[in-house]
Amino acid sequence: MAAILIYQIAAQRSVFIDEANLIRNIYEKSWFQLLQPLAYEQYCPPLYAWLVKGVTIVLGHCEAAYRIVSLCAAGLTIFSLRGILRKHTRPVISLSISLLLITNPYMLRYFTECKQYSMDVALTTLWLYLYHSSTKPTHSLIVLVLAIVSPWLSMASVFVIAAVGLIDLYQRITHRGSMRELYYIPISALSFGIYYWINLRHSIGLDYLEDVHAKYFVELLPTTMQALSHDGRLVLDWLAMSGNHTVVSMLCTMWFLLLGGRVMQEKSPRLLLTLAALMGLLWVACGMHLYLWRPRTLLFSQIVFYICVGYSLIGMRDRWSWTRYMSIGCMMILLVICQGRQPVWKAMEITDYKRAFAQMDQRDLPVYAAASAYPSVYYYLEIKKSYAWKIDLRHLAPSELSEIERPSYVLRGADWPKELEVWNRAMNDLDGTSLLSDDAVDLWLITNPVSEMD
Repeated sequence: MAAILIYQIAAQRSVFIDEANLIRNIYEKSWFQLLQPLAYEQYCPPLYAWLVKGVTIVLGHCEAAYRIVSLCAAGLTIFSLRGILRKHTRPVISLSISLLLITNPYMLRYFTECKQYSMDVALTTLWLYLYHSSTKPTHSLIVLVLAIVSPWLSMASVFVIAAVGLIDLYQRITHRGSMRELYYIPISALSFGIYYWINLRHSIGLDYLEDVHAKYFVELLPTTMQALSHDGRLVLDWLAMSGNHTVVSMLCTMWFLLLGGRVMQEKSPRLLLTLAALMGLLWVACGMHLYLWRPRTLLFSQIVFYICVGYSLIGMRDRWSWTRYMSIGCMMILLVICQGRQPVWKAMEITDYKRAFAQMDQRDLPVYAAASAYPSVYYYLEIKKSYAWKIDLRHLAPSELSEIERPSYVLRGADWPKELEVWNRAMNDLDGTSLLSDDAVDLWLITNPVSEMD
């Protein structure tokens, strides 16, 4: 597992638009400014940004340096997940579940990407580990520090702490336990309140977020077929994160959730209640437009699935039965399906800017960057400074493309332009222009005559 993660980091794949925009914030802003809302339509917990900035001070500006914090979070996730399951499983089972987690394309991508979602997963598993793992009492100092820093490292941690706290409070009320050890609830709430006032309140309810992310908000109580269909699609998207949208993947996922929940009810009912509370709070928050039911933002909630996988492999009475064999078969199927979607032996490349730059570096021609390519181009030219040649770099919107008189290159991101009509019209307005395209790389225009070698 370590080799898989290190390989993805060592590959130093190209940074894509969201990574590049977050890196631009970390590079351009001071430590204090990173406490404030970020620019370039980015959202990131301040302490995560601080950690990344600290690494770059030591290691310099390169892809690996910006992603090393997420890599460490991946290691913490594996440690905590195995700790949660250690009480009821053998090491080989918890190791297998960790392998299933790491080889999931969603997980592997964000575990090796300069985004905060890897930290979301790490803190989720760490909180669950502290309260649902060993028989040793949880160290109060660790919980105190974690309650203070969690909201500043992961925005999603508020749901995890709330779920853990609600079930902890319920257990203490029903068993007449001491309430003094619930100090982490008000402390974490206060910490999150300060973070909200300084940072998040400026973003809640923005028209941009409401418009762009409208399809990722759930209907709390769907009353029409359209609302029910909308919620159903979002639930299926969550299930598909375990493998993909195929029927086989969905059936395997449902098997793990149902059997794992049943076994958990017998062996660790408090953990089951916590996981149910976590998903319930998340659903309510998404219905109130406070959070998004989107694959990358839901990454931390996927730990529910992997815990259920572990309990499915344990079995009801710790004996080998047809249910355990069925679970092993489902796990192997998901491993194969995940490799079909994105093999772990290939770098998780989204847009290969490096290959495009390598070809352009051979010619002394100006470059024009389209809107979605500009952040990544800026990173390589101004932050990493890996390309020293002079360049006439411009930031272009799709509508401006046809205004270029004689472009040499137009570099773009794979997701732009989304309106094919705009692109075709721009192409028709550019006489003597040849188009080069590669599905694996960005696309650029050349005005010079194009030879077969080009």
